Amino acid sequence: RGLGDVYKRQLQTKANLCSPGALLWRAEIGLRLQYYQPTKKVYPEPRISGSFQINDQWILKAGYGENHQFPLEIITFDAQRLSATTPLWTLADGQRTQVLASKESSFGISGQPKGWLIDLELYQKKVDGLSTFGSTIQNEGFLHGNSRSKGLDLLIKKRWKNFRTWAIYSLSKTEWRFPFPESPTTVSYTHLRAHETPEHL
Repeated sequence: RGLGDVYKRQLQTKANLCSPGALLWRAEIGLRLQYYQPTKKVYPEPRISGSFQINDQWILKAGYGENHQFPLEIITFDAQRLSATTPLWTLADGQRTQVLASKESSFGISGQPKGWLIDLELYQKKVDGLSTFGSTIQNEGFLHGNSRSKGLDLLIKKRWKNFRTWAIYSLSKTEWRFPFPESPTTVSYTHLRAHETPEHL
């Protein structure tokens, strides 16, 4: 095995809670353990998801999960913007470059009223261990930062006989924070996307 080998073990439990005449709860709990050879550490990744059936058309859903990533991109900046240059990738070593650790939670509603499919999800995500390369007089080497993201995804779909159409709308905002020697720098951007595609079956 090579330097970046990752050993994984996964445990998962599902639970369905239901009683006659009652609305339905569903829950799923899981735990994945990752051992990363370069840092000689075990990284636990718990996750939980659940849903609540409001009626025969609508379901509430929620989830939470933690993840770790060992191949990582070295983020570069140009005039306080994310650089569009070719990305540089490397393996985390736990010292110069940190293992990425993310926590993500979501909440949404999904339903199929009168032949429509509507799915709305709100989410937020926190990522620690981002790396960028500092090359100033005060500092030369890797700097470590974090990001915060929040947004929503909306899917609307409808089918008529031999045709179907759908619209996807996403709205998100991400803030990047790095402790540059001159001053803590925050790089923010907002991403908007609207898309609609009719398709003939």
